[in-house]
Amino acid sequence: MIKSSIKELLRRISLSIILGYITYFYSEIAFWANPARLPDVFETVLYYSFTSYLLLWMISYFRLNGKYKIFLAGSIFGWIIEGILVFTVYEAIPFSIIWTGMAWHGLITILLGFYAADKILRKSFIQSSLFFSAIGLFLGFWATFWWMAEEETFVLTTLDYAQLMITITVPLIVAYYLFDRLKTEFIPGKVEGRVVLSIFVLYVILISISLLGLPLIIILPSFIIMFLFKNKMGEVSYLMQNNGSISIINYLSIFTIPIFAVLYYYIALTLSFKIEVSVIVALTSVFISLVMFFVGIIKINRSYY
Repeated sequence: MIKSSIKELLRRISLSIILGYITYFYSEIAFWANPARLPDVFETVLYYSFTSYLLLWMISYFRLNGKYKIFLAGSIFGWIIEGILVFTVYEAIPFSIIWTGMAWHGLITILLGFYAADKILRKSFIQSSLFFSAIGLFLGFWATFWWMAEEETFVLTTLDYAQLMITITVPLIVAYYLFDRLKTEFIPGKVEGRVVLSIFVLYVILISISLLGLPLIIILPSFIIMFLFKNKMGEVSYLMQNNGSISIINYLSIFTIPIFAVLYYYIALTLSFKIEVSVIVALTSVFISLVMFFVGIIKINRSYY
C-alpha cells in the first residue's frame, strides 16, 4: 500500500514537471522567442510545474473533457500564472484579463499545445504534421513581432533562431512522449492535496497580497470553478479517456514546428516584413477566447439542467 502510494505520488510529480515544460515551451519560450528575454529557466519551469499540478487536478476532479471545458481550466491556469504568481494581468485592465491569461495561456498553451496536440498525435502522421506545421508557422509569425517591439539588437539571425527552435523542440518531443506513457487519473491523497493547497494559499497571502493587496483575479477562477462543480458528476475526465495509442513515428511530426517556424522567419527577415503581428494575434485570439469562454459556461450550465 505504501509503495503504491509513493509510486502514484511520484507519477503525479513527474506528470506535473513534464506538463510544466510543455506549458513553459508555449507560454514562455514561444512567446518571447529569444533567449535574451527569457526569465530564469529553473524558477519559471517550477512555477509552471506547480500550476500544471493544479490544472491536472482540476481536470480529474471536475471530470473535464472536450475543448470548451479544457479551455476554461486553461484560463484558470493562465490567470494563476499572470495574476497570482506574477502580476501582468493588472497592467491594462480589462484587456489584460483576457490577454494573456485566456488568449495565450488558455487558448494557445493549454487548448492547442496540450489538449489538441495530444489528440492530433493519435491520428495519422500527415494530420499530425499539418497541425504542428501550422503551430510552427504561427510561432515564426509571432517571433517577428519583437522586431518592432524591441531594438534591433534583439533581432535574432535566422541561424540563431533555428538553433533556439531545434534546441527547445527536442525536449518537447520527449515531454509529449513521457506524458502519454504516464498519463492517468490525477487525484492526490488528502494529505498531499492539503499540502499543495496550503502552499498555494501561503503564496497568495505572503507574496500576492503583500505586494498587491487581495488579487482581484481570484474572482474569475472562483466564478468558473462554481460552474465546474456542476460538471463533477458528468463525463469521464480527459485524462482517463481512452483515445488510442500514439505511433512512435508521429512524434517525428513535431519537428515540423522548427522547420516551418524557421522557414517563415527566414522569409520575413529576408523580405523585411513589417506586419502588425501583435494586433492581429491579440485581437484574433481574444475574440476566439471570449467565444470559447461564454460557450463553455453555457454548455456546462445546460448539461447540469
